Parts: sequence; C-alpha cells; structure tokens
Amino acid sequence: MKRSFFYAVSDYMMQAKRGVKYENLEPVIFIGLMNFNMDNLSSPDEWYTLHRVSNVITHKPTFREVEFHMIELPKFRHYLKETGMKPEDDLEELLCYFGNVGGKKFMEEIAERNEMIARYQELERLFDRNPIEIRNFLINERMKVDYQYNLEDAREEGLEEGRKLGLEQGIAQAQMETARNLRLQGILSDEQIAQVLNIPVDLVAKL
Repeated sequence: MKRSFFYAVSDYMMQAKRGVKYENLEPVIFIGLMNFNMDNLSSPDEWYTLHRVSNVITHKPTFREVEFHMIELPKFRHYLKETGMKPEDDLEELLCYFGNVGGKKFMEEIAERNEMIARYQELERLFDRNPIEIRNFLINERMKVDYQYNLEDAREEGLEEGRKLGLEQGIAQAQMETARNLRLQGILSDEQIAQVLNIPVDLVAKL
C-alpha cells in the first residue's frame, strides 16, 4: 500500500507545473491489480475494495483527489472457485485473463464472446511466436502518435490545407522510416513490408 500511495501522490504532484492553479489539478484514480492478498482480515469474497481519505469520526470521505481501487486476484480466484460462479461482466472476465483463472479451455470460451480478451490472446500469441512482431507493433503505435501530433499541430495553424498536408507528410515519413528499418533487418520480403504498411511494393524496393 505504501508503494501504491507513493505512485498515486507522485502522479498528483507532477500536475503542479508553473502556471497551473491548485483548483485545476485532476484527481488521481489508482487501480491496483495484485497477485497477493493485502491482508487476511476481510472476507474472501471481498476481492475488490475502495480506499479514500475519510473523517475518522463520521467515516465520510473528506479528500477525493486520490483514491485507490484495489483488486486482490487470490481472493477473486477463491471467490469464483468456492461459489462455483462464472464471471458476470467484462471486468470479471478481464480479471480471469490476468489472474489465469479457469485454465486455457475456460479462457478460450470467454474469448469467443469477448472481443477484448480475444485481442489480448492474439497479441500474446503473436509476441510469443515472433519477437520481431513486438517491434513492428510498437512502430505502428508510434505511427499513431505521430499522426495525432501532426493533427494537433495542423489544428493550431487553423488551415484546412495545412492540416491535410501535415497529416499526409507525417504518415508518409513514418511509413518510409518503418519500411527502411524492416528492409535493413532482412526478415520480411519487400512484398510483405508493402502489405503491412499499405504502400506500393516498388516504393519499398527503392529504399
């Protein structure tokens, strides 16, 4: 809990930049996904607890700027096992995935109806099969960030033509850099690179 408190308070303090008024600071909501029990005092079915700063006499929250949502996976596993219950919503299904609850077959059943879990499993298999895919995934994420930065810059200029040009240049530059790096690695063919990045194969061959 001390480490959780340190992280949350640090995030709250980092908002206090020059010119920012205290009343404009945003609350920090800490979500702890723990593979251990915080204590053995609470009931096993109390796998989720909410912690705030409260008045010790009235027990009413007095400071809502930082709050802690703590999820104890061992208790969650015990709760499902002892009650024979199945996950009831997306959150509980997600906890089953992160907490390795129910085994592989059970997770496959969840993935059939939960697109989010299916996506996580797809990424997990992808990374396990080919480590280079991790790099390509991160490159793709960087391209999305570059796209957003270009969009914000163009909006500040306030020109529609400049916005379109900025986006196109940013995307094109990121694609060319990615294609050049992939060619240097020599793992993918020019055709595969062109398919992944959605660019002409003859353009890849010229890099």
